[in-house]
Amino acid sequence: MRKSRLTERRKRELKKSLILKPLVGVYLMFLFLSSITGSTEAAFNDVEGLSASLKVGWEIDEDEKWDKSSLSFDGMEVGGNCDRIYAYVKNGGDGDMEVPWSYQVIKISQGNDEDVIHEGETPLIDSSETAELAYEGELENGKYKFKFVRPEGHPSGDSGGFSSEITLTNCEEQGNEEDDDQGGPPDKCSDDFPGNPPRECEDQEQPNDNEKSIGEKSVDEESKEVEEKETNETQENEQKSETESEEETLESNEQETKNTEEENSENDTESKTEENNDSEDGNNESEGN
Repeated sequence: MRKSRLTERRKRELKKSLILKPLVGVYLMFLFLSSITGSTEAAFNDVEGLSASLKVGWEIDEDEKWDKSSLSFDGMEVGGNCDRIYAYVKNGGDGDMEVPWSYQVIKISQGNDEDVIHEGETPLIDSSETAELAYEGELENGKYKFKFVRPEGHPSGDSGGFSSEITLTNCEEQGNEEDDDQGGPPDKCSDDFPGNPPRECEDQEQPNDNEKSIGEKSVDEESKEVEEKETNETQENEQKSETESEEETLESNEQETKNTEEENSENDTESKTEENNDSEDGNNESEGN
């Protein structure tokens, strides 16, 4: 029974394969013939459009990043005391500074070890101008110096330049007192300032004699006004005190007058009472007789 079923199944599969194989063969033959007899213009005349973009990476000269500024401590003044040290720096380059440079304050320890105790930024210094770098704080005895760091793109590299050494002594004894030997930095607008004075000094206008006299007059007028106000206030206070004393005197007089009137009224009442008593006694005596 089972064998007969398998035989029928195989027969059905065989029929299907006999039908499908010729169909597949006919289909493949049709494709082959169509590829041979078809048009070949596409193989020679078909053109495809291509679009693309190219980017060129131009090398930028490092000098173009440089603003032509160049700082230097050479020949510049340094100094300070136990509370403040300073160093002057000059822009000896051909261009004005467009970005600030960073600078450091370094303490030189034993063995020439360098300890950075402060970091900051320089002001924008024009060409041939001078500026002050300073650090304020409680300093110890020892040697100090300033260092600036060149920005990226500078032709001399990003290394720094050092100022002359600043030696501090007697800081432990003096505490916060200034060291007279070192002194403070000179005024930027004075004749002792190293190099050319800054531009803000040129913009400062000195007052003339007329302005000075006007200023002195205004001060005198203000002092006079203050004196007049004080005098008026004193007079007003005196008048108030006099008025208050007069009012107190009047009140005391009125009170005394009232007290006197009350005493008089009491005396009158007593005299009347005595008279009435006398009259009653007289009447009694007459009645007794």
